Amino acid sequence: MSDKIRDNNIEKLMQLPCRIIDIFPERVPERMAGRYSAAEQYYLSPPRLEMLRRKYADIIIKLGCYRDIFISTDHGETFAELPSPEKTEDIITACTGAKTLYFSVS
Repeated sequence: MSDKIRDNNIEKLMQLPCRIIDIFPERVPERMAGRYSAAEQYYLSPPRLEMLRRKYADIIIKLGCYRDIFISTDHGETFAELPSPEKTEDIITACTGAKTLYFSVS
C-alpha cells in the first residue's frame, strides 16, 4: 500500500467513532469513589496489570484476523500496520506508565 493511500485511509479512519478499552467501562458514581480507588489500585498492581495487558493483546491479535488494524505508539501521529502477533504482544505488554497506544480498525 502506498504512503499516500495509507495516509488517506488513516484520515478516513480517524473520522470514524472510536472506543476505548478500559477496565471501567463508564464513569464511576461519586458515592463509590472509595471502592473505585481500591479497585483501581488492585488492577494497577503488577501481576493484575500484566494480565490485563495480555488480555488486551489477545483481543487485538484476534481482531487482526478479521480486520485491518493499525497501531500508533506516538499518540496518533503515525500509524503502522499491526505487526506479527509476538511483536504486537510485546508492544502492548511493554506499554507502562503514562504511555498510550492507539489502534485503528478498518
